[in-house]
Amino acid sequence: MQSLQKPVLVREILSTDLRTPSDTAFGIRALMLFLGLAAAEHPPADQLWQVKPAMNTNDLLFAGWHQIPIVKEIKVYNGVSAGRTYAHHPELFYLESKTYLIFSSAPVDEDSMGQDVRISVSGDGGLTWSANRVVMPAALLPNQTDTKNFEYWCSRNIIQRAWQALTFVHIRESDKLYAIGQGASVACPGDKQSAGRIAVLINKELGSAAGDPCWIEKNEYTGPQLFSQTVYGIKYGMKDCADAEKINAILREPDQAPAWSPWLYNHKGLFSFSCTSTVGRQYQPPMDLLMAPSLPIDYIAPSYNALVHFQ
Repeated sequence: MQSLQKPVLVREILSTDLRTPSDTAFGIRALMLFLGLAAAEHPPADQLWQVKPAMNTNDLLFAGWHQIPIVKEIKVYNGVSAGRTYAHHPELFYLESKTYLIFSSAPVDEDSMGQDVRISVSGDGGLTWSANRVVMPAALLPNQTDTKNFEYWCSRNIIQRAWQALTFVHIRESDKLYAIGQGASVACPGDKQSAGRIAVLINKELGSAAGDPCWIEKNEYTGPQLFSQTVYGIKYGMKDCADAEKINAILREPDQAPAWSPWLYNHKGLFSFSCTSTVGRQYQPPMDLLMAPSLPIDYIAPSYNALVHFQ
């Protein structure tokens, strides 16, 4: 876990989850939580999946867990003003007095064609935020310029390439900060395929891209999903990141592992060792807690020491 001086506690509300155009403001409720300076040790391998206290499955809203009070609500992004009705996958990272946020934004639906990844930065612990900037553009073919919904693409059996905001990686030796995105393409009628992961070097002062997106992981879906015919091939050349090995080494650390991975998306029918039913959604320890799909998902994200709540 990163040694943090002033971690920011964030509770995220996405009214876009209501799926109504009038409720598309993307906000976060921010509260500074002072947790000290000590870096935590890696959790024991046999405790990665334990949930304490045990969940109360009768509490469909909070699963029986005590909720931290909210003291201030701050709007970071309003999708309606930009003609976009979906925002999700918020990831925070605190470094050198700045708090960085990346999130996914789509024109219509979650993980739909045209979904990109954006960044915003705060210099005052989350009270104010810079205007968001796209750091991972939508992966569109030259003829895919119109905004369409799932039904349009699925009725034509067209794979929807989408990027999800995944995490941040700070390479201490070189003091480089990378934003990490993950492919989460939809193959109709509802399959999920990930073509890998990309990284973007971040200008820490400006909170903007300091280089072109590059690849830290490619797989058997990267080619067939035609990423080379999008901006990632035409403009960025499908290049591998020079720091790919260092980035991936950090992402493999137990307390840095992101919530999702291409392997999880591409391998279906996962089972947990503690139950006999198929996992409702795909999770990767240690960051995620195994929970029923009907319940909210609460987790402590080790890479930024913040609590994020999805409803």
